[in-house]
Amino acid sequence: MPLGISVALTFPSAMMASYYLLLQTYVLRREAIMNGILLFFSGSELLLEVLTPAAFSSMDRI
Repeated sequence: MPLGISVALTFPSAMMASYYLLLQTYVLRREAIMNGILLFFSGSELLLEVLTPAAFSSMDRI
């Protein structure tokens, strides 16, 4: 259940970071770098959230 909530909250966070990066009228270079880092970590978080159930299910077979 907590993993599902985390996946559900990752998408709005990534959407807001994309908004601040691409659609905001005035963006400082520092904000662009920080939002790029945020998007990188959101993507890696989503990747780990998808791979975690697969890893646990493969351990059950052993």
